[in-house]
Amino acid sequence: MKLSVHVIDSAFGLPAAEVRVVLRRVRDTERVDLATGLTGSDGRLLIWEGDPRGTGTYELDFDLDGYYATTGNVSLFPRALLQVRITEATESLHIPLLIAPYLMLSYRGSAQHDVLPALGAAISGAQADRLW
Repeated sequence: MKLSVHVIDSAFGLPAAEVRVVLRRVRDTERVDLATGLTGSDGRLLIWEGDPRGTGTYELDFDLDGYYATTGNVSLFPRALLQVRITEATESLHIPLLIAPYLMLSYRGSAQHDVLPALGAAISGAQADRLW
């Protein structure tokens, strides 16, 4: 199993660097931490690569308060908790997360064809101001 994430801050049109991410296995009410890491300067993190942990539900916990504290902003969302369902134990997933102080959006992406960098580059300062 391979699981990667990519965090983009749409408010600044930049990758969100040094976002703390925790990967957990979820079974009923039990949550078991499997891995923890920080996104790189490109906003990306390969959070899991290795032996499959089986099918089921996994949780990605993104520390948005910690990230926004470094930018001098306060987010409506202290954390982004995304649960993903793994249906094949050998599946590879890439999960982009688009954030702003009042926005969270995620989808199943492709590490080779991630559209978020193009979106971030396409939204310049004047355009971003119109979004708010």
